[in-house]
Amino acid sequence: MKVLALNEAPSFLNSAVLTVLCSLGAGGYIVNYPHPVCAVKGSTVTLLCSFTPRKTFTRKNGREVPIVIVRVVWCQNHEICHGTTPSVYDSESVNNDTHYKYLGDKKGNCTLQITDIQKSDNATFRFRMEANDTRGHFTGVSGVKVRVTDPVRMKINSSSADGEMRRGESVTLYCTAVCTIHQLEVTWFKDNHALSESGPALQLGPLTAKDSGNYTCGLRTGTRTVSLPYSLHVEDEDPVRMKINSSSADGEMRGGESVTLYCTAVNIHQLEVTWFKDNHALSESGPALQLGPLTAKDSGNYTCGLRTSNRTVSLPYSLHVEDEGSNTAAIVVRLVVFTLHTVLIVIVASIVIKRYISPTNTNLTKSVSITQYNISRFISKHHIVILH
Repeated sequence: MKVLALNEAPSFLNSAVLTVLCSLGAGGYIVNYPHPVCAVKGSTVTLLCSFTPRKTFTRKNGREVPIVIVRVVWCQNHEICHGTTPSVYDSESVNNDTHYKYLGDKKGNCTLQITDIQKSDNATFRFRMEANDTRGHFTGVSGVKVRVTDPVRMKINSSSADGEMRRGESVTLYCTAVCTIHQLEVTWFKDNHALSESGPALQLGPLTAKDSGNYTCGLRTGTRTVSLPYSLHVEDEDPVRMKINSSSADGEMRGGESVTLYCTAVNIHQLEVTWFKDNHALSESGPALQLGPLTAKDSGNYTCGLRTSNRTVSLPYSLHVEDEGSNTAAIVVRLVVFTLHTVLIVIVASIVIKRYISPTNTNLTKSVSITQYNISRFISKHHIVILH
């Protein structure tokens, strides 16, 4: 098992820290805040912040003096954030609330971390810097707005379309919520037993049957905030090899005939087999599919599979049905060709006989002429065209 770092997780887990809001001062001061933050009550939130102080100030005698930041302050819901304004953190105070932790410095990093965040932290937080000269004081007025929600509907998303996996494959589970979850706060459970892994993404693989079970995720600080279970099933055995056999020698059939397709594999229960035609499920089930009387509409690629697993599907069996109309047309064509062939033979024979018969044999000549006349009438009556 492996838990992904925040920068490896999907964008929906860390998008809140990718953009900043700027507070600009006339003297060149800049404070960069994150966009509004949504946090789950009881979780930890880190407000990423950076600042750029003024570099120098000029004395009356024209001398340039460097500005040094001597104090940094964070406060709630106060635009000025100085003097007697209540603060959540003050670098000069020894009584800062441990609920707030300053992760920055006095040079450019003003990041603030809020642990065990509560509804009272629904506020706009502002950062203030104070220097060795009042001209170096500055408060980033825009601030960062924090919204705190109640313990939530947490949900597990998966890199797999469903929870059906095979041995040796890998899958990543993502713990998501309405609000961004801090990387270290998510804990994972399998069948209600805590796992040692933490973080918003849990990577499993190569999978074995032992990885099957119900997975949940929750906030480390609140046992009540747990997702609905995600059921993972790992098929430990090799996939069943399914095959279609046919009562016909091949897949070439004629209209009106019948055929039975058999789905075969090891130990398949009758009700578990489902059938498909051109990847569309059929209503029929069971190891044998009877088709007939066949029409051209029955032509297609047939497959069978286990109803309980869309992964176990046979290779396609191609069935082609020759329509009855096509057979009739073929017979008519053959008959016409045969008739033409016979007529041509008779015509050729009559010509040969006519050449070798003596002109004095009037009766025989008349007989040949009559034969030719009868043949011509037959051809005309049946609309037969003789091609030369």
